[in-house]
Amino acid sequence: LALTKSDVGLGNVDNTSDTTKFTNAASAGTIRETLTADRIYYVRADGSDANTGLVNSSGGAFLTISKALSVASTLDCRTFNVTIQVGAGTYTAKVSLPQMLGSGAFTLIGDTTTPTNVVISTTSADAISGINSGSWTVSGFKVQTTTGGNGVYALGRTALTIGEMNYGTVAGAHQIYAGSGSSIAIAANYTISGNSAYAHVTAAFGGYFVAYSKTITA
Repeated sequence: LALTKSDVGLGNVDNTSDTTKFTNAASAGTIRETLTADRIYYVRADGSDANTGLVNSSGGAFLTISKALSVASTLDCRTFNVTIQVGAGTYTAKVSLPQMLGSGAFTLIGDTTTPTNVVISTTSADAISGINSGSWTVSGFKVQTTTGGNGVYALGRTALTIGEMNYGTVAGAHQIYAGSGSSIAIAANYTISGNSAYAHVTAAFGGYFVAYSKTITA
């Protein structure tokens, strides 16, 4: 039975099926995928951003780190972990860590044995940044910048745990910067292979930096 406006005397009648409503809502982007298990997205230099990112092959992995982070940020992670696994190569786009939904662990990882195999090299942009990004673990990268930009940069409600890294030359002021209430905790030994315009590490304006009993090779 389908009613019309004249049948009820006032107002509007919605005869759209529940199935159609659900489909329309999904297509409008209002429904998140809810995880039921941990999720890994793969990024490779021979991948494609048209792929799903769920298979570690040229036909399955994403091409860019930003695509993987963008897709991950749309998830309702609940208590499950999300990992972005980045393969060997040089990636020239800046990496902006998103705020995630859920209480699991969120990790961006390259090659923790040889970080120089996975290079984030930007021009006039921070290599890796988190601004009100919540908690992330980052490890296994060499970061470097030209013209401008810091190495690892955190502001606001961001808590970064940093593992094995190689800090190359950055054109900006800092290879590592924590400001405006953010925190950066060093969880592993790392290497400094280049310089910065001002300082290797700066914590300012309520930013917090800690590296306890770690070996720094320069």
